[in-house]
Amino acid sequence: DQCNVPAMEEWRRQMYMATSKNRLLRPETYRDEWDDDELVLQAEHEFDNYKF
Repeated sequence: DQCNVPAMEEWRRQMYMATSKNRLLRPETYRDEWDDDELVLQAEHEFDNYKF
């Protein structure tokens, strides 16, 4: 925040929330089924900024 950079990117917060929701709905299989394709694409786009 001191560098005018958010403490956490929005896609990271959303991914955490999606995982938490998935874990509550499907506690036995939440690691096997994912509904976050759009969030993964956002993460990949963000990571492209850091590739050398």
